[in-house]
Amino acid sequence: MIKFLGIDSITDDGDAECYDISNFEQDVFGGEPNFISNDVILHNCIPDYVRRRDDPTQSWRTEEHEAVADVLVDTLGVIVFQEQLTGLWQRIGGFTGPESQAARKAVAKKWKDKLKPIEGKWLKGATPVIGESGAVELWNRMETFGRYAFNRCLGKDTPLTDYHTLETRTVQEWYELDLDLTMLSDDGYGKIPNKCECIHNNGEQEVFEVEFDTGHIEFVTIDHRFKCVDGKYHTVKEIWDKGLEVAESWSCQHNLTTTIPSTC
Repeated sequence: MIKFLGIDSITDDGDAECYDISNFEQDVFGGEPNFISNDVILHNCIPDYVRRRDDPTQSWRTEEHEAVADVLVDTLGVIVFQEQLTGLWQRIGGFTGPESQAARKAVAKKWKDKLKPIEGKWLKGATPVIGESGAVELWNRMETFGRYAFNRCLGKDTPLTDYHTLETRTVQEWYELDLDLTMLSDDGYGKIPNKCECIHNNGEQEVFEVEFDTGHIEFVTIDHRFKCVDGKYHTVKEIWDKGLEVAESWSCQHNLTTTIPSTC
């Protein structure tokens, strides 16, 4: 049975390594795939990847330029990992390794003053390879990915428990040890096992410590989404601003009590 709880406080914890998760069964939850950490239901969804994965015709190959498909073949033409950004910049845009890393950081941090010259360099290098329209379209996809995906991540200290062994490690430990991990997900009726397909390192991001009124703590970026009382997924900031309550398996309803930091 799903009950609900409030957020007691949100604290800026500074920059730290962040991670994102892809589960094996992304599409069995009515378009809202998720996993459970500390009995709180967190969203993790890559809808374009799910759509392309389940397309029997695999038509995505005709949607992408061959050079782009070569870089993104493992994720069916969808940008999922931050290293795919650097791969696109180097292999298609002609960036050096250091230039691609600087570009990745500028996109993740949304440094507008630095993005304009990076965009110009990308268009100059990529246009001869994939055409002007292709270069513009792919730049928009890369910038959008950086703007939103990097901001919906888990802090390195987020605990994840394996369904089979009951062993709990931080997301960073699971990533570094590269061990098999099966977590629990919510299918709308209860908890079910769901194998972790991959954990992605998204580099350093600004992390917030979100403490619920049961004492549970999650370390996430401010735009990470949690399942709420309305059955939808909302960002941490939306939950605080609108006074929403977060879905949780065991606790009862509680009210918010403190003030969100001005940095949010």
